[in-house]
Parts: sequence; C-alpha cells; structure tokens
Amino acid sequence: MHIVIDGTPAINDIRAIQRYAWNLLSQIAVLESENEYTALYLGAAGIGDDKFPGFPSSRIKSIRSTTPGRLLNLFWKFSSFPNVEYMVKRKFDIFHFLGGSAYIPVGSGKTLTTMHGFAQQVVPEHMDKNLHRGVLAKLEKTISETDHFITVSETNKQELNKLWNVPMEKINAIPLGVGDEFRVIGEISNYEAAIRGRYHLGDKDFLLYVGAIEPHKNIQGIIEAYSLLDSSIKRRLNLVMVGAKTKYTESYREQARKSAISGNVIFVDYIQPGSEDLAILYNMAELFIFPTFYEGWASPPLEAMKCGTPAIVSDIPSLRESTGGAAEYCNPFVPDDISHKITKLLDDCEFRNEKTKKGLSFSSRFTWRLCAEKTIEVYQKS
Repeated sequence: MHIVIDGTPAINDIRAIQRYAWNLLSQIAVLESENEYTALYLGAAGIGDDKFPGFPSSRIKSIRSTTPGRLLNLFWKFSSFPNVEYMVKRKFDIFHFLGGSAYIPVGSGKTLTTMHGFAQQVVPEHMDKNLHRGVLAKLEKTISETDHFITVSETNKQELNKLWNVPMEKINAIPLGVGDEFRVIGEISNYEAAIRGRYHLGDKDFLLYVGAIEPHKNIQGIIEAYSLLDSSIKRRLNLVMVGAKTKYTESYREQARKSAISGNVIFVDYIQPGSEDLAILYNMAELFIFPTFYEGWASPPLEAMKCGTPAIVSDIPSLRESTGGAAEYCNPFVPDDISHKITKLLDDCEFRNEKTKKGLSFSSRFTWRLCAEKTIEVYQKS
C-alpha cells in the first residue's frame, strides 16, 4: 500500500498541529511497516534537510515543492491542478491530511484527514468572528472530500458525528503523544539561572500557563483568577504565560495593569516543540493552569503532569478525557473557582502529592510511537 502524507504542517505550522505532524512522521520513519510512504512538503524552498521529520530516512520518500503557496492556492481556486497525483508522479492508495484541512486536490486514492477540534462551532462566542465564515467553508469542503477521519479524542469523534453527521464507522479516535523531552528533571536547580535569564522570569517561583494567547483559551479568566489570590500567594508566586504573541496580547497586559498585577504577570513568547527549555519550565512551575473554554485534545496538561507538575484544567469533556481524572478540575467561567482550586493545591500538600503521582502515571500512557502505530492501523483498514 502506498501512503502519501501531507508533511507541510511539520515545517510551516505552529503549536499542536506542527508537533503532531513532526512526531507522527518521525515515528513512521522508524517503524517497521509493509506500506510505502511518501511525504509531500509544500513551500519547502530554502529549508535545510535537518528541518524535515525523520531525516535521513529510507522509509519515507520526501517530495519538496518549492512553488509558493500563494501561487498554488491561486491555481486551486480556479482548477484542480496541480493535484497530488501530479506532484507525486505515481498512483497512491491514501492521501493523509495532518492539519485538519483537505486543501490540496487529491486525484486518485482515498482521502484521510486528521481533525483537531471544532472550536468555531462549539464556542463561536470566544472565536474571531472575522474568521468564522472562512473556517466554516474550509471545514465543510474538507468533510465533503474526506473518505475517512482521525480525531484526536473520543470527545472530538462524538462532535464530528453530532455536528456534521459523519458516521461513526468512518472515524477513528487516536490521542496525541507526549514527547520524551517532557520528564521529571533531576537537579533542576542546575538549569534555573539560565532559564530565568533567557525568559526574564525574575527570582520568584511561578504558576504556569502554556498555549495560545487567545480568547477561547480563557486568558482573561486566568489573569482574573490570579488577581483574586491572597496577597501572600502573589508575593511568593508570579504568573508566567507562554505563547506566541497575538493581537490580543496587549489587551491582556492592560488587564493585568488595571488589576495592579502587571509586575507579577510575565508573557513569554512561543517556545518551539522539542525544546528542552519548555520541559524545564514545567519542572520549575509550582502548578500548571489550563482553564480553557474548548479543546479537541490538550497536550500541555499532559506535558506538565509528565514533568511532575500538578495541573488545574477546565471541567469539560475533552479535558476530562485527556487528563483521566489526574488533574484538578475547575469551572472555566468562574474565576473565583479557578482561584480557589489554585489555593487548594498550594495549601494541601497531601492532595498535591496525590495529583502529582496520578499525573505521572496517567501521562506515561501517551507516546508518539503509539500514536503512529494506531495511525498505521487506520491506513491498513481504510
């Protein structure tokens, strides 16, 4: 069986989808399989060999298109050329879109798409209204042109069935993995000075959030919950927010200023997947906070728990699923509840230790190798 995989998200995307694409391809490159694999990378001009997943690998043939994406999109707006079959120059059985969008004309072969969530449909009030129509149109096109789906959680599988009437037998739920770099690091003090200097963290301990700096992640609620903490906690602990700067970042800085906690809230720019720095930050944090309004699957809480840091997450189905009862759960719509759960974990050492042990045990179940093995099983039966 010849499988062609869209590797473009691994070199051009950010955050969770890039991490998924990179790790899936890297694992497929080393796993024994009777399948033949080709990875198609669009917009690959000027990118060195070492920037491609699994390089070097004899198991995955790499095809790198240097045609600018804007030019390709212009072609595809008016025609179905060039399609995957033309770019690969041979027949294939399955084309796998990794980034949730079937945006390339496929030609022959079946289409498999990994869906990462439906925030625009489930929590539209927290999403950018200017993007809603475009996202919806792209999603409708993807669903109409896809033969089989992978979702990143059982919750997502149920949503795909309910929202779009996709039959359950056409959907396989495969959780994402957690990278090997996320682990309990011994003698963490050896790394602290360098990390504090690199990210301007100061000398205080801190609570940590990692993710997009966007409304559906409830950044406003995190800052408000922190402001409600007892002054003794705020004197001891800062709030560190790790995520790429967005058009919303300045409004959150302003919120912190109005709450008289701007000196306590530290924004750190996006840290690339696989970076040891992020694992060190998780290890250094007192608690991890993730009270988002919506997730398809959430890797950051698992990463934190694998580093031995207790997590507070929203009491929503996907986060219940992706943390398996090992986190502390809060109402994301009530900042006072988030604040209360932070205080509870900080004050109750026995409860905190219990959550730490459960988190270490549960997070160890998720590996990128297992994710790749289950994906190959889907290839075999699709």
